[in-house]
Amino acid sequence: MHSSSSSPKPATWSEDGRASHHPLLFTDTAEFVGMKVGEWFAFYVLDRLVSKVFSYFSGRCDLLKGVEDMLRDVEDRLPRIRAVIDAAEGMPVRDPALAKWIAELKGAAYAADDVVDEFEFRELHDRLHQRGKVGELSSSAHKLLAHFTFSDEDLIKSLKNLVENLDKIYADIGHRELKLDQYRKDKKEATAACRETSSFMLADKVFGRDKETQMMLDLLLSAGEPADGGGATTCSSAAGAAAVLVLPFFRSAGAWGIADPRFIDISLDEALVKVTDATRNERSYGTVEPIELKCLEDYDYWELFEHYAFGDQDQLDGSKRKRLQLIGREISKKLHGLPLAGKVLGTLLQSEQEEGYWRSISESEWWKQELALDSILPSLGLSYQHLTTNQKQCFAYTSIFPRVYEFEKEQLVHMWIAQGFIQFDSDQRTRPEDSGNRMFDELANRHFFFPTMHNKFVMHDLIRDLAVYVSLDECYVVNEWPVKFPATVHHLTLNTDNLDVLRDVPKFQRLRSIIFFREYDSSELDEILEGILKNLKSLRVLDLSHSGIQIKKLPDAICDLSHLRYLDISCTGIRQFPKQFSRLCHLQVLNLQRCRFKKIPEGMNRLINMRHLYAGAETIALIDGIGRLTDLQELEEFRITRKRGHRIGELKGLRYLRRRLVIQNLESVETREEAMEADLKNKEYLNALCLNRKPDVKGHCDLEEQMFEGLEPHYSLKELTIRHYGGATLPNWLAKKQHLTNLESVYLSNCARCASLPPLGQLPFLKVLHISMMPAVKRIGVEFYGDADQVFPSLEDLRFTDLKEWKNGKSGLTQKTEQPYEDPDLKSLSFFTSDDIPFNNVWITLGTARSLRCIILQNCDHLACFKVEQEEWFQKLISLEELSFLKCRNLQSLPTSLVTFSSIKMLSIGLCPEIRSLPENGLPASLKSLYIWGCPLLKERCVKEQGLDWQLIAHVPYIFIDGEPVQNL
Repeated sequence: MHSSSSSPKPATWSEDGRASHHPLLFTDTAEFVGMKVGEWFAFYVLDRLVSKVFSYFSGRCDLLKGVEDMLRDVEDRLPRIRAVIDAAEGMPVRDPALAKWIAELKGAAYAADDVVDEFEFRELHDRLHQRGKVGELSSSAHKLLAHFTFSDEDLIKSLKNLVENLDKIYADIGHRELKLDQYRKDKKEATAACRETSSFMLADKVFGRDKETQMMLDLLLSAGEPADGGGATTCSSAAGAAAVLVLPFFRSAGAWGIADPRFIDISLDEALVKVTDATRNERSYGTVEPIELKCLEDYDYWELFEHYAFGDQDQLDGSKRKRLQLIGREISKKLHGLPLAGKVLGTLLQSEQEEGYWRSISESEWWKQELALDSILPSLGLSYQHLTTNQKQCFAYTSIFPRVYEFEKEQLVHMWIAQGFIQFDSDQRTRPEDSGNRMFDELANRHFFFPTMHNKFVMHDLIRDLAVYVSLDECYVVNEWPVKFPATVHHLTLNTDNLDVLRDVPKFQRLRSIIFFREYDSSELDEILEGILKNLKSLRVLDLSHSGIQIKKLPDAICDLSHLRYLDISCTGIRQFPKQFSRLCHLQVLNLQRCRFKKIPEGMNRLINMRHLYAGAETIALIDGIGRLTDLQELEEFRITRKRGHRIGELKGLRYLRRRLVIQNLESVETREEAMEADLKNKEYLNALCLNRKPDVKGHCDLEEQMFEGLEPHYSLKELTIRHYGGATLPNWLAKKQHLTNLESVYLSNCARCASLPPLGQLPFLKVLHISMMPAVKRIGVEFYGDADQVFPSLEDLRFTDLKEWKNGKSGLTQKTEQPYEDPDLKSLSFFTSDDIPFNNVWITLGTARSLRCIILQNCDHLACFKVEQEEWFQKLISLEELSFLKCRNLQSLPTSLVTFSSIKMLSIGLCPEIRSLPENGLPASLKSLYIWGCPLLKERCVKEQGLDWQLIAHVPYIFIDGEPVQNL
């Protein structure tokens, strides 16, 4: 092993972190075969093959006897195969013969995976056949599946061919074991301390970059001055340049060690606006210089590296920390000041703070000259090597996506599952999606992914280079033509508009993934796609969503893809499925978003492995008997009808539904017993539930109340919406004190007959409460807050809208106190919006509400001026930051106490035509933004430098009147 003193001479590094082709650092890449990934998959599949075949033929002695000897041979060979796999996994393989042998083993494993799929498909057929015996499956479905199902003889023949191929590979295993002895020896010390650990996401800090950060902030946070002293002129080219300039900065800021709070609190849109303001005139646009991010200086770099290697917690004794710091400095010097390398490797070291482990990293063979890889940082290779075998495969698969691709976590996890990289838990206690999410999070915590500002993720170019390198024989992205595909490619992305490439794709019959990333002429693509699907029988993932193709119908050949698990045709012009689409019994994910289907083929409910169906409500409503898809995890909307296969009872078997469920047309449910068939009470994974009926259908009040009693949800529900409810009182399950205690949001609207509100004040975690369009509610009394000691202890957002009959006298949320406005009972409330009826006695309704940060008063038609009690209540709002008066058509004056608000930052006055002037004593000194529109009298008094009220607002930095900027200090 090389120590730090014998490490190679430093290379020359460019700004983007790439090493130049230094003759001392890099060897001829032709001598280097590559770094293999996915060998674990071979062992996993072969092991699963043995158990699956034994299980399938158990109890059938006539057939089992013929395959038992073959299976025993495979089973006996698995330990030696695993030993070879363990030795080669994640290590540089420099011997061509060994690399070829490993590729052949993986090829056999992929073939074995197809055989396992065939056995599983036969089991699915048997399950559907059992349904047919009880009248749930049509005769046409039996014929369809029988045509598509492999016979026992076919299965045995496939198994025999596979075992013969394995025999040939296994015959050479002795030679491979000798070759791998040295690999095993080199790997042993490097991985002795390595075990599956958890990394910890640390809050980013700024290390160095003072000059670059200041330059960028000056550009982002300042407005440009006109060069000629006149008015600023809008320059579209400058705005475009601003976008070009700021986007790469935001994307690379995390990788380069920049994490200033001023960037954290600003959205990308806001940043672009600020840059546009800074580049409004031609002259300033012409002088914008690029900001070059260079490597960090030694002191700053060590500070960054130490932060990620030791974390925020100081749990090490002094002597141990000093020893680790010495080793850490040796490692830090090898990283050439690159922030990405420091973050990645520092995070790896933090997972195991033991001296031996750190020393093994410092002396790893990755630092050796003869093992240096072209364009791959040794630090990234080391971090990759210390991933688990499963993580390596999942990471390698990301190379199928083009450079600068924005990853959606859920989409990528679904693809991993479709490929078998995430195994299903046999006892079903853990969803594969949960395991995949943890896998993704672990990779993100190790900085293999960086989050964007809109809940997606990007991959640094250097990280992607590593993914490409470790998957050279597996994944390929075609960007240009001509190109030579690796013969072993299994995952292909087509990012070229050359149709000759597509015509060659059918030659690669081992493909398991195809993603289209270009738009193609539909007249030609239809024929080409048909040819592709006819030949690629092993396909697991097919994604057309990026192609925007406008073919009307999916090719019939897709129905023969028995292994297909993931199909995404969203955002395409496809409007029709083949009639035999329901053959695809292995399909797990089907994305039909933004597709307009008018008809769905019979038997869609036979896709019994479906877990994720993404489609609009109109499309979902076309599926008969959707309740048979019992593994469904999401159902955006369910529309009830009296037609068989569309009644509310279809929801009964969908017990794994998650996220949000909207149930429409509840007027079609007649009784409580029928409503209970939905079994909402046992849907423990639902987060949000919306119950809605058509507004123009009148039902019997008592019957509707009884029906709603049967819709009681699980106690874990967090969000509840009820619309167009026709009963006089809301369901009793909403009033139970210890039932829906996990509710965080409640929305009640258009409940025309409902005269009272349930005791929502006793919900301990309720944060959002919106009540609107409930004309029968005349008062809020003691029943609203229940008998809790603390009323609405977590409430943050309260909105009352269109409660026309509300006559709130001396009763309210604070009835128990003699002087309710003195008691700050709503300690968490930060947002309040209301029309004029609830606001009449707002001090009774809310109490002091010292935590209020935002108030919106809208449609207050009866409000002309503020009463003394209201003025006094306003003065107690010590946290108020935003205040809005909207559509208050008779309001003539604002509260005179506004000037005393020391915390207010934004004031909005819109569509209040009768306001004649601002308060004579002025506006608060803390005000930063003032927006006025639809107030002609007030507008005239606020003309800059001339209006009678201008001196009252001259101190406000940002003033906008009728959408036009008046002042921008």
